[in-house]
Amino acid sequence: MHPNPPIVALLVALVAACKLAVAQVTPVEDPAAALRLDLAQCRLDREARERRVKQLEEQLRLAGDVEQLVRRMAAAEARVLELEAEKAAWLEQVRQLKADVTRLQDAARTRVKPSPSGSRAPSSGSSGPRWVPGPLVPWTNPTLVPTVPSGQPNRVAPPPLPATVPLSPSPSVTAPDQGGSVVEQTRLVGRVRELERGTLLKMASGRIYEVTDAPQRLVDLNGALVTVRSAGGSLSLSVDGIDEPIGATLVSRGSPWSVLGTPERVQSTIQGSFEGFAQGRFYRFKNGDIWEQTEDRTLYHNSYAPEVTITRDGMDHRMSVKGVSETVVVKRVK
Repeated sequence: MHPNPPIVALLVALVAACKLAVAQVTPVEDPAAALRLDLAQCRLDREARERRVKQLEEQLRLAGDVEQLVRRMAAAEARVLELEAEKAAWLEQVRQLKADVTRLQDAARTRVKPSPSGSRAPSSGSSGPRWVPGPLVPWTNPTLVPTVPSGQPNRVAPPPLPATVPLSPSPSVTAPDQGGSVVEQTRLVGRVRELERGTLLKMASGRIYEVTDAPQRLVDLNGALVTVRSAGGSLSLSVDGIDEPIGATLVSRGSPWSVLGTPERVQSTIQGSFEGFAQGRFYRFKNGDIWEQTEDRTLYHNSYAPEVTITRDGMDHRMSVKGVSETVVVKRVK
């Protein structure tokens, strides 16, 4: 026998008590509770999937609206091109009619030479009715003046309306006619002080032209009248105040949005010096892009070839310049 039976009995009792306590603390597994937990988890997953489906449907609807808007913009630009072609054709017809009218007027003046006595002497070998020339009325053939009965004043019929409509350009256009069909007559927006290759000229019609050949460098043009002509696939600008025409190319037709295909994010460097922000100012990048500031915000800052970052902000684009805390809304024109 063990020398200390009471101690052994005490130890056995402690072990039994511990087992009983552990058995009471350990919960009995409930299958119904586990099923309820699984059901709640499934419901949460289903709600999350439904929310995701709604988000995807909303994104798809917005994408469809944007695509429809892009298609409408493309159709509108195509219609603008058609109207411009029709306008050029009509202007060409007007120019030809003007030339025909001038030729007929010169021919009439050459044929009508009144004698000093006020009557035309009959030419030998000619027959037919004779007429007495009165004061020369522009665009009116004297041989078609109806006979006036005796005793009534000699009233010359007024010339037809189309012949009295002036077809010549406005007197304010001082640039000589260089030929070619007239694309538009408009005015410069803002003041231009330097004219050289690469200068961007914005017109009141919204179009933007880039100078390819300029006759002089230092100018002072503020809202000058401009006549744009097209001949042989090239454009020339006749600017009021400049003697020679300016060669140019069309950069933008004046759309309020950026050109199609503009990426979501653009990183580049401004070409040349940066003088700050101003509405209507153009920024030329080294990657070939040309951006125009559309927001009415002015900031003076002088740096050379700073880095720029442009990011999409809804339907607009925002430009941030390194070293400048503010950003402005811009649109890509080229």
